[in-house]
Amino acid sequence: QLILNDDESQEANILRHPLIPPQAIQQAAEALYLMVHARFVLSPRGLDALRRIMLNAPIFGKCPRIQCDGTMLLPFGASNDFSSNTQLCQRYCPSCGNLWNCWDSKTDGCAWGPSLCYLLLMAHGHELFPRVSQRHASPVLSTDIFHHPGNPAIFGFRIHPAAAWGRPVTG
Repeated sequence: QLILNDDESQEANILRHPLIPPQAIQQAAEALYLMVHARFVLSPRGLDALRRIMLNAPIFGKCPRIQCDGTMLLPFGASNDFSSNTQLCQRYCPSCGNLWNCWDSKTDGCAWGPSLCYLLLMAHGHELFPRVSQRHASPVLSTDIFHHPGNPAIFGFRIHPAAAWGRPVTG
């Protein structure tokens, strides 16, 4: 009721619970919304919606490095767990592989999760990042595709370098 409610008088009644403080109810509603958002963006429909939005404009900014030539950044969350805004959303550059802290973002990283940028690159990398995908078209260079600190993974499964950018694995 709290998330879908348009009537502010009813919202005040919902938040006045004798045993649960209003801040706890609000925080639980925010966590639920962020987790539902993360689940949606990882679905085929969510990936397609994000692709269509990103084709129009770089909504998450551009990489500040000169060698990246203004490559669009992707949202990246370090964890799937809600952490009360202690792990804010970062931005990932698919060209250089750097993670950038975005100081104006107040969104918890769990809204995007750690798998989204890699899944989006595999599904729509050629369309969203044509210059970067051409640079990494050679199987020799494909090992450098994910420079991310740690191991790039989708749903906890490591990504084989040959699978980057949606290319089939060849012998």
